[in-house]
Amino acid sequence: MASNASSVLFPAKFLLIILQILALIMLFYTKTDNIKSGISLNASTDSQEFKDANVSITVCLILSLVTLSIELLFVFWSVTLFYDLGNMIQCFWHGIGVSIYARFMLDLWSFVNIWYLWVLFCIGPLVFDGMMIFTASVYLSLIHISEPTRLLSISYAVFCLK
Repeated sequence: MASNASSVLFPAKFLLIILQILALIMLFYTKTDNIKSGISLNASTDSQEFKDANVSITVCLILSLVTLSIELLFVFWSVTLFYDLGNMIQCFWHGIGVSIYARFMLDLWSFVNIWYLWVLFCIGPLVFDGMMIFTASVYLSLIHISEPTRLLSISYAVFCLK
């Protein structure tokens, strides 16, 4: 049975990752303002400087969505369900990420800063989650149990500590 912290933290982690994905999708539609705040004032939307900035921010947003999608798959895998401290750190990390991405949109930060945010709030949590999954795989082993019944055999898997 899950502890009280696990029953709150894991769904919160899921929701915060979804919120961060939604913030990135919103940022995709408002990226023009961030690009204009980071290029020279006399550059138009047809200039090469604007086009390069557009490619840069688009690539970063796509990479961010990919890394968060991978982390969402890790959540569905549920290996780190009972790592309360790790999930608490992840919730804090993603909560800060959502608020920083909102500030990025609202305060019109320069488009160059999106790369720093990608490393901090997408790559960082993904690596941390990967380390938690690796730790779980080292300390847990899978035991396959089959129980024959009259008509068929029922199989289920049990995780136990090594």
